[in-house]
Amino acid sequence: MVRSFWIVLLALSFTAAVSASEPAASHAGTMLDATLNRDLYLLEHSANSTMVCARLRYFGLREEHDQKLKVFLFFPELPNESQIRSLQVSGVTAYPYTWVPPVGAHKTGFMLALAPANGIRNILALGLVSRVTAAYRRLQPHNDFAAEETGAQQAHNRQPPLRGSGVRLAVLDSGFQLDQGDLPEPAAAMDYADYPDTNADVTDLISGHGTHVAGTVFGSGALSNGRWQGMAPDAEAVYLKIGDDSTAGASTAAVVGAIRAAATWCEADIATMSYGGFDGFNDGSSPEEQTVDWAVGEGVTVFMSAGNSGDTNHTRDHYSEVLAAGATSQPIQIVAEHAPESTFWELDLTWVDGADTSVHLPLSGVILTDNRRDTLAYDQPDRISSPRGTELRQFLPRDPLPPDSTSFFAVVTNLSDEAVRFHLRIQTSQWYVKFEHADAAYTIALPSTADSCISVGAYVSRTNWTDYRGQFHDNRSTRGEIAAFSSRGPRIDGRLKPDICAPGRQVISCRNTDIVRLDGQLDYRIISDNGESGEPADYLALEGTSMASPAAAGSAALILEAVPELTPASLREWLFEHTRADTFTADVPNNLWGWGKVDISSVLAVTDPSGSEIRPPDAITILNAYPNPFNSEIIVEYESSGAGWIRLTIWDVAGRQVWSAEHFSITRERNHAAISLPTTTLPSGQYLIQANSRGWTVARPITLLK
Repeated sequence: MVRSFWIVLLALSFTAAVSASEPAASHAGTMLDATLNRDLYLLEHSANSTMVCARLRYFGLREEHDQKLKVFLFFPELPNESQIRSLQVSGVTAYPYTWVPPVGAHKTGFMLALAPANGIRNILALGLVSRVTAAYRRLQPHNDFAAEETGAQQAHNRQPPLRGSGVRLAVLDSGFQLDQGDLPEPAAAMDYADYPDTNADVTDLISGHGTHVAGTVFGSGALSNGRWQGMAPDAEAVYLKIGDDSTAGASTAAVVGAIRAAATWCEADIATMSYGGFDGFNDGSSPEEQTVDWAVGEGVTVFMSAGNSGDTNHTRDHYSEVLAAGATSQPIQIVAEHAPESTFWELDLTWVDGADTSVHLPLSGVILTDNRRDTLAYDQPDRISSPRGTELRQFLPRDPLPPDSTSFFAVVTNLSDEAVRFHLRIQTSQWYVKFEHADAAYTIALPSTADSCISVGAYVSRTNWTDYRGQFHDNRSTRGEIAAFSSRGPRIDGRLKPDICAPGRQVISCRNTDIVRLDGQLDYRIISDNGESGEPADYLALEGTSMASPAAAGSAALILEAVPELTPASLREWLFEHTRADTFTADVPNNLWGWGKVDISSVLAVTDPSGSEIRPPDAITILNAYPNPFNSEIIVEYESSGAGWIRLTIWDVAGRQVWSAEHFSITRERNHAAISLPTTTLPSGQYLIQANSRGWTVARPITLLK
């Protein structure tokens, strides 16, 4: 059986004066993440500034230097009892049972711990751990035709019907209304919002988000006579609550704990999560991304919402530009409007600098006031690097935003002898600060940026609806086009994201009647059971990549029911290989649509509904392998004589097998197999990619260049 999982997150970055001769990142700079780097700096300077104290409170921290922070501790391998005792002497409470081991490109594992803020740098200096990151960083939710668009309706009508039977699917979200008439009884359920503490009550007290998401997957349609049915109504439901009961936001600890649960005791085949954010890097190196990669290795196919930062008319928090060698950018305008009292903001600069944590391409930056001459007063923590070499410097303006409108200007200088793409990102609790000219590219939210995650964008599947009061609404869009809010790729290092797209505009699913009540602010989104007007009205029309991810995950459950032997890698290839392209998607893959629109009817066309085994193709031809040379992932393009399983193998020049896996050939025409190699253990050099089926063998030379 396959497994699927989804999730979402947000990040921020900006850089300040970095001299051309700046040395490699400091030891501590490579060992903290953006959130902890900022917060430790503020705590260490709080005695000198009432505004720093105010900013600490704004971020939900106290001013006490010895307060315990929930963090992730990184180690090359699971620490022994002696090492755990050494941590205890330093005031650290570690939770070894939360361990996530090294996997793939992630060279260290990590566990959850409580550590005194004023002892974290000492722990690093003693060499007890290799890295410490915040486990309290917040992720937020990424807030019918969906079944028709994805092909799920055709699968439901097939003989025998495919409805997700035998597939266990985990939904990670704000919580659930278990007595909503369309939702099934859970096969497993647990609240991870306060992880490592857990409890069995997964009731949503504040959001209603999770009930709608769960209905997109499991909804029976019983309350609407089958009208508003989910993708996989017969799948086994696993409900994992990650949202807290005060804001519905989820901590990184909650996300990591719930993903671990899906892959372990819940025994999920698929997992989906519609939360996300930014960690300052978004390059695949965060604890959440590592946990996703580990879960996929354990047999869970992971789906995550790509994020809702693609509309530059609304969400204008990202700016990007390629700066020539030695050049200085024009002033980049930042507009602040009508901020509530004591609203703080942050500006971060990031750029990809290479595979290590040394600075090869130094950049410098400054924030100017509205006169474009004076420098704004701000604090600057030390520059930090991700384990994958992405550089980050944070600017923390000392004063809160003024209540009236004003502008700031960022200026970035490239001190290197190469052209560099830099990214500026604004971080604030609301949309009171925006770039005048924003860039929608590179806005994919974490952890859908994980190497092995299937990141799901959203397109328009419904253009109008009638609410339960009989009022008609039109969203002034075109069915089939990309949703304006859907975050755009690629990942900061150029990796393709999103991976696929699914319906995400005005998706009708279950309403949490305890939270989203009639005669409230969401009346215009409440849908009658009869699809027209009046009560009962147990459904809700919502939009966001939050809605697209469960649609994709539920669709994958139908494929897995039809072909239960698929692995996560094989299921991923099935979905990518046979997506739907049209005039809206243009040529795929691309950084707007990924591989295209989910289309399980095309995928299922190659399966035999009688259950008879599909024979391997009689002949194969390798058409191309790209990029070549490659770094970590290579795409093999080939033709086969028919649908069926083939084996792909990679050999080194000494004739040793270094990688092998089965791949399902979907069509007689062009097929694509995406191969990710454990390049940390392989040297650069020549290799041979070989395809084999029923005695037919073809090969092509490839080059690994690290």
